[in-house]
Formats: sequence, C-alpha cells, structure tokens
Amino acid sequence: MIDSICAYTSACGEDSFWVPQYLAEAERIGARFAMHLDRCPEDVKRLVRGHPLCLGTTENNDPQRDFSEKDRETVFRMCEHTGAGWALNWDIDETWETKAPEKLKHLTGTHPHYDLIRAVYLQLWGHPKFIRSDRDWLTRHRDKL
Repeated sequence: MIDSICAYTSACGEDSFWVPQYLAEAERIGARFAMHLDRCPEDVKRLVRGHPLCLGTTENNDPQRDFSEKDRETVFRMCEHTGAGWALNWDIDETWETKAPEKLKHLTGTHPHYDLIRAVYLQLWGHPKFIRSDRDWLTRHRDKL
C-alpha cells in the first residue's frame, strides 16, 4: 500500500458498472480511497464500503438532485485527514499505466516542495476490433495529485 497517496472519487449510478475495475485498480496501485456514491445501487455501495482500502463514503440518493463536482469535496476532506501527503483526483473509469505503482511510490516524501503533479492523460475508446484514441487528448496534462 502507498501510504503517501489517498484517492478521492465519485461514482454515479449510471457509471457504477466501472466500480469492479476501479477496485481492482486501487488494489494494483495500492492506494486508499474515499468515494462519493451518487444514486448508486445498494450492491455497489456494499461492494465499495466493504473494500479494505476504502476509507469512507458519502452518498446522494435523491433522483431529483444532479451530481455536482462539489460532491467530491467531502471525500477529498476524508483524504486530507489520513495524513497522506498526496490526494489523487481519480475518476471512476480511469486506469493507470502499467508502471504507475512504481512511479507513484516515488512520491513518498521525495519532493516536499511540489504542491501539484500533473499527469499525461490519454483518452482511449474501446471497440471489439480496435482501440481508438482521441487525438485532442494526446498531449493533454491534467492536475491529478
């Protein structure tokens, strides 16, 4: 487990099918996480809350209330109180590169003068016969930590 990183994520009911992939990726990366569950089914809530890397969850069950990016604030605060040096803004459908666990381990106290880390973000769209990348995203950097 990478104690220096805590991920914060949100999942809406429509995207909750990504949760098993997310949990497998959290295990591979070794990052603790907090998650906002927006109109998610009960079985998804149980799956997330029962995961050993889950620090806690918040939720919205009101079908009339739309998700807001502000909903991530509370789960961000959960990360803040863990003592982790880095909060990782991680979307439910993101997968990290093969060497991400090794690269992320280097963040443990090695660069205390950094307060923001950007990652190259590549958008891939799956298809049974090929994978297409969105060219607009090839050089895109996103604030992730």
